[in-house]
Amino acid sequence: YHLFFFQEAIISFKEFKSEHHAKAIELFANKAIESNQKDVDDVMKLFKNIASSKICNNNTFKNGFEGTISFLMDIGVDKPLAYSFTGQLLFSAELDFQDITKLLKPLDDDKL
Repeated sequence: YHLFFFQEAIISFKEFKSEHHAKAIELFANKAIESNQKDVDDVMKLFKNIASSKICNNNTFKNGFEGTISFLMDIGVDKPLAYSFTGQLLFSAELDFQDITKLLKPLDDDKL
């Protein structure tokens, strides 16, 4: 299963109503982190394009990644690479370190 064809994904993303962008980001990220490095690389390319072309803003990415972090907590035991994959996706969205730290707060072991 191929995650997507890059050009088609960009066109489709642009056609989504802006209120659906965060959910689309979550779905792309979730599919990638339970897959393989190739799919992660493809989604990173998509996220970099979306971020650099200002199709959506940082808040949209942050809202989309909130669901992904929750999903990560569910699958992390069975898919240990999901943590690395998620980190790669977070940085590809051009989020700053402070935003990434806030998003990852639910994974903080200190609160357990």
